Amino acid sequence: MKSSDDQQQILEVLSLFGTGSRYYNLDQITESPKHEDPLKMWSEVINSHIWGLKYSTRQKLEANAFRYTDKMNMASSWYPGRNIDGELMMMSEFHYLYHATEKANFHIVWTLVSLLSPFYSLLSKLSHELHNLAELQGVKQTVPYMYEFFPFFLAPKNLVLKRKKWG
Repeated sequence: MKSSDDQQQILEVLSLFGTGSRYYNLDQITESPKHEDPLKMWSEVINSHIWGLKYSTRQKLEANAFRYTDKMNMASSWYPGRNIDGELMMMSEFHYLYHATEKANFHIVWTLVSLLSPFYSLLSKLSHELHNLAELQGVKQTVPYMYEFFPFFLAPKNLVLKRKKWG
């Protein structure tokens, strides 16, 4: 399988998280930074998906953020928190990032689903082979048809981009 840049980026973040970045907070407490901050790595995934949105969508989100903060008399106000890099943010920047992240999340889910879709066929093939092997050997079958648990692996892009919840 040839992965896209977005898929590769997510695979790298998940791999680094699985091999140690999940202990980032413990590393910080013990002052032995061995791993990258997983939140920073994931924010890079989000940012790349935000930049993948249509230019007109990003422009509309930006205009809405400025319009909202202006309407609420917060145009020159600082957001009380900081961004992932620890820098101050204007309220307009916060509102833009918040809504752009919401928009990009649908595309991140699509990247994940498209990454997982080949596994549906693999699970199906292996399940059927195991069932056939058990039948040939006269053994009671104990392996479930695992692919049946993951029909969303086959969801088309338009459905994934429209779906509000995946829970």
